[in-house]
Amino acid sequence: MMKPSGLSKKASEPSQTSESESSNRKNLPFELMDRLAKGTRVEVSKKEMKALTSKNYELLPEVKRKREAEKKKEDFKVRQQKQKEME
Repeated sequence: MMKPSGLSKKASEPSQTSESESSNRKNLPFELMDRLAKGTRVEVSKKEMKALTSKNYELLPEVKRKREAEKKKEDFKVRQQKQKEME
C-alpha cells in the first residue's frame, strides 16, 4: 500500500530535528551540561525569584482582566466628572 505524500515529509522531519538538537547540545556551555549531569539546581537569589514571581503574576489572565476592569471603571468616572463640569 502506498503512503500519502504528507506522511513521508513528516517522517523526514524528526531526523532533522534530532540533528539540530544534537548540534544544540554541542553548543551548550560546559557549566550547564555539568549541572544537568549532576542534577543540581540553579542558584537564584530571593530578589531575582521575587521579580520573576511578580512578572509571572502580572501575566496571569485573571490579573489582566481585573486590571482592565479597574481601568474601565476609572475611565467611566473620569468621563462622568467631565460631563458634570460641562453642565
